[in-house]
Amino acid sequence: LATVTLVSTDGSFGNVRRIQRDRFGARYLASDLVNPDYVKLADAFGVAGVRADGPDELAAVLKQAIAAGEPVLVLVSGSDRVDESKLTAVLGASSARRATANEVREATGFVVGGVPPFGHASPVTVVLDRAGVTGPDGPSHNGMWDGSILQVVPGLRIAAPRDATRIGELLGEAVEVSDGPTVVRFPKGTVGSEVEAVGSVGRMDVLCRPADPGARDVLLVGAGPMAVMCAEAAGRLADQGIGVTVVDPRWVKPVDEALAEAAAVHRLVVTVEDNGRAGGFGDAVCRLLQDAGVATPVRTFGLPQEFLDHGKREEILADAGLVPQHLARQITEAVARLTPELAHNPQA
Repeated sequence: LATVTLVSTDGSFGNVRRIQRDRFGARYLASDLVNPDYVKLADAFGVAGVRADGPDELAAVLKQAIAAGEPVLVLVSGSDRVDESKLTAVLGASSARRATANEVREATGFVVGGVPPFGHASPVTVVLDRAGVTGPDGPSHNGMWDGSILQVVPGLRIAAPRDATRIGELLGEAVEVSDGPTVVRFPKGTVGSEVEAVGSVGRMDVLCRPADPGARDVLLVGAGPMAVMCAEAAGRLADQGIGVTVVDPRWVKPVDEALAEAAAVHRLVVTVEDNGRAGGFGDAVCRLLQDAGVATPVRTFGLPQEFLDHGKREEILADAGLVPQHLARQITEAVARLTPELAHNPQA
């Protein structure tokens, strides 16, 4: 029995609408009937809505679900209407993984308040649907630091899905983790194009390989949605005769150790993330390579360490240079410095 606890504060769950029906079973338990977001989440997950009016009814429905051995999706809004001790008593007596409302509120508050919320083995899954650039919500809503702040939490695992299908996959993997907390981070926005893997390295997806297997010029690693952008940039680089392997790490913390082996057989490693460069995924990759004794040079691309202006997500990313054309140009110039014969044509 797997129990997922999420916090909902608004209705922006468009990116989960492609999660496969019944991935978490057919029950949907809401503890706050006045919150319309639960209705949207039920529709997004394709599950039946079982609404419990108050803690006693919620506990009773939980008992029935547990007795039937059904997976349960539990949502709490931060409302004090729910008697957490009753829910804890029900879930604690079962084989369910549980996360109390307090734990989740503290976990989400960590990003703002800087207070470490997780016990070292708390099996809490937190979904951040405002990670990275959020766009028109306003400059104060951009989550450009979560990837850096969460990197310092011991035992925490962070998943960064590149598209709607991967949200379902990684959320499923996250809730199966029983020995520590997990975070699934993705930005607010419309569902973009999907890129299927052509192979794997460790637990990572390989999205593109060079036409010439011996042309291992660049290992291009894109975190989350940036992996799709990296796949587009790889096509521009191929036109310049640069062999590129594009990898989606899927889990950005901890960094898969297989990345060090892949880096060792390439001439340049490039990381791209929709997070501030300081202390983020790129820095974690640099530490991994340094610890593994891999001398391949690394270029990191991400958001500037500054408060971002209000604007559409696409506009903000373009201003930060996180678009295929700019990325391809920067990588071409970096490869040209390693390959003198390319220096005359640094445009992508």
